[in-house]
Amino acid sequence: STHKNDIDDDDFGGFDETLVHEESMMPPRGRRSENGEEEEEEEEEATAKKNQEEEEESYTWTKWSVVASTSASKTRNPIREIMDDFDATPNPMKSVISCALGDPAVFGHLVPPPGVVERVKEMFEEKTNNGYAPSSGLHEARKSLARRYGPRMARKSFDVHRNSFSRGKNTFDDGDEKRAKNIQEMTNEDDTETKDDTNNNKNQPKKSVDGSAVVVYPNSRAKLSPRDTFLTHGCSQALSHAIQVLAKNADEEMAMLLPKPGFPLYQTLCEVHGVECVFYDLDGKNDWEIDLEHVKQLVKERKRDGMKRKISAILVNNPSNPCGTLFAERHLVDICQMCEKLKLPIIADEVYEDISFGDRCNYLPLASVSETVPILAVGSLSKRWLVPGWRLGWLLVHDRNDILKNGGIHDALEKLSQVTLGPPTPLQAALPFILQNDDSVWLNETLQTLREARDVCIERCERCQGLSMDSLPDGAMYALVKIDCERFGEAGLTDDVAFTSSLFSEESVLILPGQCFGAFGYARVVLTCPTKMLMEAWDRIEAFCQRKATRGSSSHTIVEGDVLSTSEFGRKTPMTAPPSDEDIDDVFSLEETMRREEAIY
Repeated sequence: STHKNDIDDDDFGGFDETLVHEESMMPPRGRRSENGEEEEEEEEEATAKKNQEEEEESYTWTKWSVVASTSASKTRNPIREIMDDFDATPNPMKSVISCALGDPAVFGHLVPPPGVVERVKEMFEEKTNNGYAPSSGLHEARKSLARRYGPRMARKSFDVHRNSFSRGKNTFDDGDEKRAKNIQEMTNEDDTETKDDTNNNKNQPKKSVDGSAVVVYPNSRAKLSPRDTFLTHGCSQALSHAIQVLAKNADEEMAMLLPKPGFPLYQTLCEVHGVECVFYDLDGKNDWEIDLEHVKQLVKERKRDGMKRKISAILVNNPSNPCGTLFAERHLVDICQMCEKLKLPIIADEVYEDISFGDRCNYLPLASVSETVPILAVGSLSKRWLVPGWRLGWLLVHDRNDILKNGGIHDALEKLSQVTLGPPTPLQAALPFILQNDDSVWLNETLQTLREARDVCIERCERCQGLSMDSLPDGAMYALVKIDCERFGEAGLTDDVAFTSSLFSEESVLILPGQCFGAFGYARVVLTCPTKMLMEAWDRIEAFCQRKATRGSSSHTIVEGDVLSTSEFGRKTPMTAPPSDEDIDDVFSLEETMRREEAIY
């Protein structure tokens, strides 16, 4: 550019001072005045601030709004629903006796097997047990489960006093011969497969010199591998996993068959996992066995009605809570045959395994009679080993024909186990010792204690006006007592809740109303109370019934001796201890013993 002083006015046709002044007042081309730019920025800031305030105002509530989830709100516990409305307080003049809680450890007279607590203490002191275990459980713990609940370590109480002989069945029919032969063949095959073992006699009945009623002998359960076993937080979580893994088929929601009467947690867990509950009947007049015809009817109705959910499985509880029933092998076979025809997997709640003290039959796991039906069996240390507070349970996949495996059940259970990472590591580490420990003497003594409590309940119930038992208990830890509400109607005790509530108010004796278990008109009494306490409870119950029951005849009136005489397996006096294993071996060979076991039902 040229300096201003070098410019001649004539070059511009004369110099106009006004023009120069106006040009000097204008901003350079492409730029705005500083004042105009500031105004525009202020407007933009004001607009942005206004928008921000409006946006903040749109997300501002005048009050908190926190709402529980629908699934949590709909969770229900039938026992708590009923007992929360239990409008009763104990009689202050009498001490409270609770025959309601199914906790075998609460009174202190029933203790775990010898050596078990000490072993757990040792495992807690081991530094290697302070960390996480694999989500499905320690390998050694899973291996011990596979060993115990596979074919070679099937434990079962042997009692020659079971009354099949009293029914005249002391000969073998074709079915008994066939089943005994099949089991013996399987035993021989298993011997061949394990001939390289250090002890080739593992399939022989385990010798015992202590007079125990518990023996170890082979049966028809399929082999288990550690991968077929899953450690859980108690039996409750095992049940939850079993129900959840069968809850849906793709996007199709399912239904499940549950026993009635039955443990109310089944219904709670099904509802949590979106599974519809379909209840099948247990027949109180027939040892509380499953009404198989009712089950078939329920399944057929579902198949005919395409609008209803399909049934994914049936849940079978044996021994039973609350009925105290124990299914004979004959009935277990019938259940499996029905499920084979209906193509129904079974969830077997066997948490009360080995707890059998009646005369009719002894405990037998459902998987031992299943040849084709897949079974998810659940159990724990809670009842059989009397330590419910330890919360160590398991789920076993008995899948002889890989039906569950092909359906992805194993993989799904692995994933469910990854959510909580299993029970405490020290308890898992102690499990191999607990399962392999020979506690047969302790078990027999424990069963004798429960048997005595059972006999007290039978004899004292017989003396109470308006009370009876449809079928007498021979397993688990409970007696289900029937209440003749008609005889207590004049006293205002029109149902089981009113009866048990009034009993608690007047006598300070707490028993659970049957409605908690779907057993209307019944009450559940636990057998784990000390005998002296149980006798005192029945003294008060008898006095209460004498005051409340109407006089006169009734179709439900109990005449002394009727209950026991009409039952095939009830007795008022403690039964004699079964013979020792040595006595059995002296009388029968292994083959004959097994055949006798099969035919004795």
